[in-house]
Amino acid sequence: MWKRADGVAIIRDWKTGSMTPDDRQLCTQAWGLRMAGWQGPILVQFFDARKGVFSSPFDPFERMSWDDVRYFVLSADATRRQPVLPARPSDFCGGCSVAYACPIVAQRRVRK
Repeated sequence: MWKRADGVAIIRDWKTGSMTPDDRQLCTQAWGLRMAGWQGPILVQFFDARKGVFSSPFDPFERMSWDDVRYFVLSADATRRQPVLPARPSDFCGGCSVAYACPIVAQRRVRK
């Protein structure tokens, strides 16, 4: 987080991959800052490291309500608490340190 001279807090998320940015992370961070007591304005933005450009700053509270943030966080926590996490196949599967235990990787081996 950076505080601009005009008192606005800016939260930036550096994106290094090719995936489309997800607003939920930045919005959740902004709500966390608000709940920690920051009273000033807060804007958030992405930085595309591959292109070297910032997105336009936006108001996170217009994109996600507190109820949305609670749902997002509680859903993620409920998933994390499951004995087996759902597999999320991606281009990074080949470098995963637990690929040996992944049902998706196992299915790919059987098909070959």
